[in-house]
Amino acid sequence: MLLEVVDREVLALRRVRKASVAELLDDWHELVLGEAVECLSGLPEVDHAPAPVDRAGRVEDHDGGSEPNRCSAALCEDPDVTAAVVITGAPGAGKSSVLDALSTLLEIDGVEHGATESEELARGVPPLASELLAAQLRVVIELQRRAGRSLFLVAFTAESAEQLRGVLDACAVERTLVVCLRAPAELLGARLAAREPDRWPGKAGLIAHARELAAVCPAIDGVDETVDTDSRDAEDVARELLGAMRARGLVGGAGRS
Repeated sequence: MLLEVVDREVLALRRVRKASVAELLDDWHELVLGEAVECLSGLPEVDHAPAPVDRAGRVEDHDGGSEPNRCSAALCEDPDVTAAVVITGAPGAGKSSVLDALSTLLEIDGVEHGATESEELARGVPPLASELLAAQLRVVIELQRRAGRSLFLVAFTAESAEQLRGVLDACAVERTLVVCLRAPAELLGARLAAREPDRWPGKAGLIAHARELAAVCPAIDGVDETVDTDSRDAEDVARELLGAMRARGLVGGAGRS
């Protein structure tokens, strides 16, 4: 049902000429989100009230025993506050790998979250504009928020401060942390040359563009921290990001990871 609505509205966007892009995106977002909420209306309500926790950080059950807490007070700074960590950087900087590694560390610590590789929302030919990507991301985040999540990890290649603001606006959260992953231009090119298949027509263009963005992305206004990925594995970088999240109160103190 939801996919049918999306397809129908995309066709409508292509046919309408007189309305502005901003108006079309607003209408598209309202309609798709409304359909999605209707699809979720039959789900049980999510109780955000914290369960009693013992000194070991374990949830107390009704019989007086305890079980491991999925999101104990020791791990979640404030479960009622919404937050987003946006991982940006040039293609080849390691965004997807670090996103996966950071999500794993949070899962080990029992921290509930959502993780989205936003460029998957634009995949296809021709690729969707940044504005349409942000519109889709807004719907995804809102659906996850309605399902009970309050912490969101988003990987996104921001090429300008305007694009970054668009993604932050789409997340619509109370706290944010924007981390730019950085690597030398030649290393970005080498990583992409090894990663992308030779038969892909866009390979050469992507490598050239990544080299151009090597110096652009870290200098974008709105980036909170820049982290080098040269000669480092994804988990090492993810641990640094997790430390930054703890320092900013996006998650609580030291966990099992």
